[in-house]
Order: sequence, then C-alpha cells, then structure tokens
Amino acid sequence: MIASALSPGQATRRPQAGHVILLMGEPEDLEARVIGRHKQSRADTIRDMQAKLKDIFDESSATYIDTFGLSIAAVLKRVARVLLLAPYSPVDLGACLLDIKNNFQKLKK
Repeated sequence: MIASALSPGQATRRPQAGHVILLMGEPEDLEARVIGRHKQSRADTIRDMQAKLKDIFDESSATYIDTFGLSIAAVLKRVARVLLLAPYSPVDLGACLLDIKNNFQKLKK
C-alpha cells in the first residue's frame, strides 16, 4: 500500500497532513496529454481514477483545479494561486490512507 511505500523496512516516516490539490480534467484530453509524453493511460482508466479520488477527497477536503483546455503554464499559475493565496486547509492524509485500507479490507471479506 501507499503507507508501506512511504515507510519501507525499518523506516518510521508517516504521512503528514497537507493541503490536497487535485488536477482534474476531461479524460480524453488527459489521455492525449499522456500519449504526448510517451506514457500510457487510457481515458477510461483516468475517468475511474478521478471518480475514486472524488470519493476520497470531496470539495471540502481538497481544492479541485479543472485543467481542461489549459496550457501547462496556465495550470501552474492556478496551482500557484492556490498555494500562495488560498486558505491553507490541511487534511490528515494518514487517516485517509487508513480509511481506504479498512474499507478495502471490508470489501475483500
């Protein structure tokens, strides 16, 4: 899981609280961007990942930035605006990961 990847072996690192910024967009548009970077991620996979992230982080616990039709510079400008000008709203990422793990384990039973 993510938590074990953050703290492999004997490491004692833990996820820290932080302001979550989700870059969202039209899956077809994002698929084209990914292909342009010589990577693979289909629109349906992107759509599914975005839906899962929306379930985990609603708009009260994350800042959503719609990237549709924006250049990289425009996206960076919007992210900078959030980082520098928006209120800081940290989320307990460790608790979020634990909730995901517990819900996943319940589904497996």
